[in-house]
Amino acid sequence: MPIIVIAEFNDEPNFIAPDLKFRIQFLKDDFTKFTALEKAGIRQAETCIILCDKTHGRSDQDADARKILAALTAEKLNPNVYTCAELLNREYGSHLDMGHVNDYIVSQEQSGFLLAQAALNRGLMGVFSELLTYERGSQFYRITITAKWIGKTFLDLFIYTY
Repeated sequence: MPIIVIAEFNDEPNFIAPDLKFRIQFLKDDFTKFTALEKAGIRQAETCIILCDKTHGRSDQDADARKILAALTAEKLNPNVYTCAELLNREYGSHLDMGHVNDYIVSQEQSGFLLAQAALNRGLMGVFSELLTYERGSQFYRITITAKWIGKTFLDLFIYTY
């Protein structure tokens, strides 16, 4: 599946994994613009991820406003796209909810939570790093289960598989 990145960058970004380069295309434009989303193929897209952009001296409020605008525009152009956005301020999440944006994260809250957990539970960051970074190869998958497992606990399934 091709990946289109819309960003206002000066040079093409460096890749940590060079083998991904052939799958990713860059569109130098403002991701809030209708025309940029159209060029990127939003009408055919399955997923749209909108990340924080605080370049050009933008405030947190401006960065969130731009993400909300882009997410709402993406949803309007393709109601079937699965849209995920990163917010800096949870107060603006209601705008995304009203616009039927599928998911959003509040990045500063997530960071704060991870820091608090690291302080309370020494060594736990290794587990979070394993689960939340691409460098170690762990991934999340959603799988269907057979009818015999419906109503069972996670522990029942865990013991059964090991």
